[in-house]
Amino acid sequence: MTDSAVLDTILGLILIFYALALLRGGLVEMIANWVQKRAKYLLRGIGDLLEDVEDKAAAVPKDNASGRMQDNVRDALRDGSYEQRRYDLMLTATIPTAPQESTKITAGDRVTPDQPPHRKEITIGDVMGHALVQPFRHATSLGKPTRNPAYLPSSVFARTLVDLLTPGDSMEPTRADLESGVKALEHSPKLQQSLASVLKSAKGDVEGFISGLQVWFDRQIDRVTGSYKRWAKRWVIIIAIVVVCACNLDSIAIARALYTSGAVRAAVVQQASDQNFCSAPDDQARCAVEARNVLESTGIPLGWSAPNPQDGIWDWPLKVLGLLLSIGAATLGAPFWYRFLDRVGTLRNTGHPPSPGS
Repeated sequence: MTDSAVLDTILGLILIFYALALLRGGLVEMIANWVQKRAKYLLRGIGDLLEDVEDKAAAVPKDNASGRMQDNVRDALRDGSYEQRRYDLMLTATIPTAPQESTKITAGDRVTPDQPPHRKEITIGDVMGHALVQPFRHATSLGKPTRNPAYLPSSVFARTLVDLLTPGDSMEPTRADLESGVKALEHSPKLQQSLASVLKSAKGDVEGFISGLQVWFDRQIDRVTGSYKRWAKRWVIIIAIVVVCACNLDSIAIARALYTSGAVRAAVVQQASDQNFCSAPDDQARCAVEARNVLESTGIPLGWSAPNPQDGIWDWPLKVLGLLLSIGAATLGAPFWYRFLDRVGTLRNTGHPPSPGS
């Protein structure tokens, strides 16, 4: 064998790992879309900004056995019951047209017709039901909501919060309006303290306050994104194990087939030079389908078959090692293998490899 065969084998093995990582990423994204995980994490982030832990007990389902509320709210948050309950409630959240809907007015409160009452609390339902947030929902042609938004710009969140803080017909809220709105949040002490701090940092400037709200929201979403990535990593390992074991993607057997078969090497090298392979890396579903086609069309050994008699007593140890190597390669991610594919492809002068997937 020539040095070119060795290099082609390395290139082919990296391409297979890249395709496997793309397939795994597409399946994880499919699961996330199926369970609306991004939307649920967005709701979690907004809820953590607006609500105290005690306020969340109202949305925790009751225990059918005892008929009582679960004693520990945090346990309900961890097992997902509260998360699903909150998602269902927010799907039907309506536009809070009247401040009184979220304001608890007692007999001692004085409300004049010329000055609408400020909200004494702002809930996640007020935000998700606001007119500025409604366009980010998925809905049927008849306008029935089907999915909560998986993404919300910080500018939309900030403007929504300012509008909820300053009820009335005023198009441009003033510093006094903001101060009155924050002061009135008697039933949202956590939110009141946070907004007071943002208003103080902005030195009363309205635009500065809005910018501060955007930074506050973005930092929270960064933390939520980290939580989502940790959730996805757990599924990465599970999907990698299932795909590798179901298809018998044995790295050692694949490397052997690439090195000994010129036809398999040629097919894989041709795929590596294909400029259209995963040309839209943001479309993970499409990349996953293309990756599956690559795995099926290159002629690499797939599926379970009789063991290679040449391996003797090393047959199953090599098989387990090959599967473990493939599982580990899949968990590293497509961008990792794309960088290697780029370098080896450039070294071999096969042309620029496909665009990286996620």
